[in-house]
Amino acid sequence: VMCEPLHVFTIDERIKSEGGAIMASLWPTGVAVLTRKSSLFVNTSLTRSEDACHRFADLRVPSAPLCICALPPPSEESADVQVIVGTAEGPVLMVDRHSTR
Repeated sequence: VMCEPLHVFTIDERIKSEGGAIMASLWPTGVAVLTRKSSLFVNTSLTRSEDACHRFADLRVPSAPLCICALPPPSEESADVQVIVGTAEGPVLMVDRHSTR
């Protein structure tokens, strides 16, 4: 089976300055990225960054998260993404651009 790339995607400079990506969760039109410094960035487009790339609320976890799962926005035009974050401490976090709960 031959694979053909649909999009070429580069990591935003802000993500590089955070030590690079260590984990990602994709949906058809975007990507959530966890950095080495445990910062969460969401890019709602696979074809552009800058205005589509948002830093999400601080995770406030003592150790690196175990996993992330992006819940896509209700429509392609929306940036209303939520990310579920699994932690070693037990609770699962729900993170968006403004809060962690």
